Amino acid sequence: MNKRIRRYAVSILLLMFFIFILFYLSQSFQKNPAPKESPTVPVLYVVDGDTIDVFIDRKSQRVRLIGINAPEEYPKEKKECFADEASIAMKKLIDGKQVYLITDATQDDRDVYGRLLRYISLSDGTNVNLEMVTHGFAREYTFKIPYQQQLKFLEAQELAKKQTLGLWSACKKN
Repeated sequence: MNKRIRRYAVSILLLMFFIFILFYLSQSFQKNPAPKESPTVPVLYVVDGDTIDVFIDRKSQRVRLIGINAPEEYPKEKKECFADEASIAMKKLIDGKQVYLITDATQDDRDVYGRLLRYISLSDGTNVNLEMVTHGFAREYTFKIPYQQQLKFLEAQELAKKQTLGLWSACKKN
């Protein structure tokens, strides 16, 4: 009788394990399993240091760069320290260019404002998001869960701080 109960218990545990695995796999396939490049898209407008407009499927789409938070410029309020410089840096990097939009399987496709969440890459392979952090034009930013390149971004931010680059030298409250 004991053997029968053990077999039954083991069978139930195995069944639960396989159900868990199937559930996990179904959840992971709902998102892209790895960063995926799109065809290049033209940059229409640089909103600020972490948001741009691009032309996709015959319409303008707003894109929020994954992993960074650049100083903001609010229309009716005082702009944050280094907001102008961050916007200018972004314009120098990508304004009027063709860029790749790269997804991150750990992040949602869009944020709460409906903006696409993407890494931006230039044709030479430059990661624009990382460049903004590396040169002190943006801070590393994690929303809810870590993104795939988070450690690289944190390391770049620490180095920019140590070298007092960009906002790390210009702004009192960092």
